[in-house]
Amino acid sequence: MKRSSPINFLPGPVAIHPAVREALARPAVSHRGAEFMAEVESIRRALCRMTGAPHVEMLLGSGTLANETVAAQLSRLPGRGLILVNGEFGSRLVGQAERWKLPFRALAAEWGEPLPLPELRRAVAADPEVRWIWAVHCETSTGVLNDLDGLVEIAEARGIALCLDGISSIGNVPVDLSRVQWATGVSGKGLASFPGLALVFHAAPIEPNPDLPQYLDLGSYAQSGSVPFTTSTNLVSALAASLARFTRRDGFAERRELAAWARPRLEGLGFTVMAPPEIAAPMVLTLVPPRGADALALGERLEEEGIWLSYRSGYLVERNLIQICLMGEHHLGELEELLAVLAARLGKSAARPTVAPHVGAAASLPAAG
Repeated sequence: MKRSSPINFLPGPVAIHPAVREALARPAVSHRGAEFMAEVESIRRALCRMTGAPHVEMLLGSGTLANETVAAQLSRLPGRGLILVNGEFGSRLVGQAERWKLPFRALAAEWGEPLPLPELRRAVAADPEVRWIWAVHCETSTGVLNDLDGLVEIAEARGIALCLDGISSIGNVPVDLSRVQWATGVSGKGLASFPGLALVFHAAPIEPNPDLPQYLDLGSYAQSGSVPFTTSTNLVSALAASLARFTRRDGFAERRELAAWARPRLEGLGFTVMAPPEIAAPMVLTLVPPRGADALALGERLEEEGIWLSYRSGYLVERNLIQICLMGEHHLGELEELLAVLAARLGKSAARPTVAPHVGAAASLPAAG
C-alpha cells in the first residue's frame, strides 16, 4: 500500500528538509532589491568556501544550461580539447560539444570503469594543440566517482584548462575546485534544495563577451552580481536555507555511512553494484538486479508502494539498471524499509551483509527524524 509520504531515493528532485520547503514558500521579492542581492552574494561566498573556487555565478536553469555556458567559454579558446567519457553524462558533454562545433577528441572507457587517465596523459603529451580537458566528476549513470586529483595533475603539467561537470558531486562529497578553470553544479542534487538554479564556478575574473548568446554569457552574470536577468527569489531563498543547514551538519559523512551500510545488504539480496568500491561515489548506487529480475518492473512495484528509485531513464532501461541515490535528506530507517520491500518483492529474507560494512554499527548512523 502506498505511503502517504513517499520515500525519495531519486537523483533529482531530491528529498528536501521542511525548512527548505518553507523558505521556497515565502513571498517573492524584487530580484533588484538590496536585501535579495545581499542574499545572493552570501550564497556565492558560501559556495566558494565549500568548493575552494574563487568565483561562482547562478543562472536560472538546469545543469544542462550550466554545461552550455562552459561550452560557450570553450568556443572562445584556441586549439582543441579532450572530453572524457565513462557513462551517460560524459556522452552528453560530447553531444553538447558537437552542437557548439568545438574541435575535440573523445577518450572513452566502459561503463563502470574509471576514466582513462593513462590514455589522457598520452594524448595530452602527443598533441601540443590541446588547450582544454572536459570531464564528469561523479558519473551519475554508473555511480563512479572519477579521479579529480589525477585530472588536475595532467592539466597542470601542460598548463591547459580543466573543465568539470560537478553536478552530482558538489554537496555530496568534498570537492576542491581551486585548480579547475570552469565547473558546474546545481541547486537540486547534493545541495539538497529544489531544482532550477544552475551554478558555474570559474577560476579567473571574467568579462562580458558580445559574441556569445546573451543568456549564456558568463561575464554578464559576473558583472551584475550574478543577477543580470529576472530570477526566482524563491529558489534562491530555498538554496540559502539548505546551505545554512549544510554548515551545521556533516552531510558528507552521513551519505558515506548510509551507502556503506546499504551496499553489502543489497549485495546480500543478489544485486550487483556497478561501481567497484574503490571508485564508488557514496551517494549513487547503480544496481544490476539479481538474475531474472527486471529493473523497470521492480521500480514500478516499489513506486506503487511509495518508494521512489531511479529506473525510468532510457539509459537505465536499456541496460536493466536501477538506482538508489542518497543526495538529499535521508536516514537509516528509510533504507531499512527499502531493503525489507526489496526482499519481499524478490522472495528473499532481508539478508545480513555478505561482507562487513565499512563503518561502525548501524546505531551510529543517522536515525529517523
